[in-house]
Amino acid sequence: MIALEKHPDAKYNISHSGDYVAVAVSDLAVGVDVEHKSDDGFKVSNRYFENAAKDYIDGDQSRFRDVWTVKEAFLKCIRVGITVPLNSFTAEYSLDKVLKIRKLVDYRGLDKNFAAKDYYVVTTRLEDGEYSLSLCSSKSNLTLDIERVEVLV
Repeated sequence: MIALEKHPDAKYNISHSGDYVAVAVSDLAVGVDVEHKSDDGFKVSNRYFENAAKDYIDGDQSRFRDVWTVKEAFLKCIRVGITVPLNSFTAEYSLDKVLKIRKLVDYRGLDKNFAAKDYYVVTTRLEDGEYSLSLCSSKSNLTLDIERVEVLV
């Protein structure tokens, strides 16, 4: 485990959902999100997502979680949270693989300082697709090191 006090320039981000906690640590800004939520009737997708995301989701709850975690990890990475429209940016969604580095594209409505950088996201699914986890950074060589830890109280 990295002792953050020994690395004062380290950037980190934390997310949790259900029994999962995700922590990301980097020398650059980083965002992480893990989710178990569903989109009943795909009302959120239809109202707040851009066409590329809706096309990728195509009625699949696991894909909805992929898109949601990509969006939230990116917004956490650039330190704005969900303060901008979720359809103001998108990623290169892919049907062939879940674990794939994707470049975020199309920054309509975002500050030009964010658009000047390239951002990348890697996504995976946990527990047979019941959870999605995404990590975002301006580094293109993202890796996920997932470790399951049982906590006994």
